[in-house]
Amino acid sequence: QMARGHLRQYGVGIERMVLVGAGEVGRMVMRTVAARPDYGYKLLGFFDDNPTKGTTDIGPFKALGGVDSIETVLDSMEIDTLIICLPWQSHRRIQSLLRTCDQRGVRAQVVPDLFQLTKNQMRVEDLNGIPLISTREVSIRGWNLVIKRIFDLVLAAALSVIALPFFLIIALAIRLDSPGPVLY
Repeated sequence: QMARGHLRQYGVGIERMVLVGAGEVGRMVMRTVAARPDYGYKLLGFFDDNPTKGTTDIGPFKALGGVDSIETVLDSMEIDTLIICLPWQSHRRIQSLLRTCDQRGVRAQVVPDLFQLTKNQMRVEDLNGIPLISTREVSIRGWNLVIKRIFDLVLAAALSVIALPFFLIIALAIRLDSPGPVLY
């Protein structure tokens, strides 16, 4: 990986990409690309249908216009990857972009809108070609769960035995101080 990072400093193995959507998730991708050149991505620009975002550069990243101009840009520029950062409400637009990329031999990657909600606990699994997005997984299963349960019960029993003399002293103090029952 050190050699790959060194070669990327000279432009070897750099993946040229453009981004669709300059919202919160899109800007997060931009910041990551800017902060981590060792990942090997060169963001050539971005598209956004918001007129102010689609025509205004964001830092070093060039605004390439609205989403309707993607086909023209893909045909005129050498692009390896299109990263789609659109909300799930735009699923028809996302499907259209995936078809456009497929027709032009450009790799498409979709950043799920769920990313905004669960930035750290996401995993994509494959179910015979169907992508499944997992946001949370049970960490203890099978024998590990049984062992943990036994450990919890043994620890609780041991702590109860250790605490029993203190509870008896407290119960005795309550009984001596008050004429009523210890437990209500």
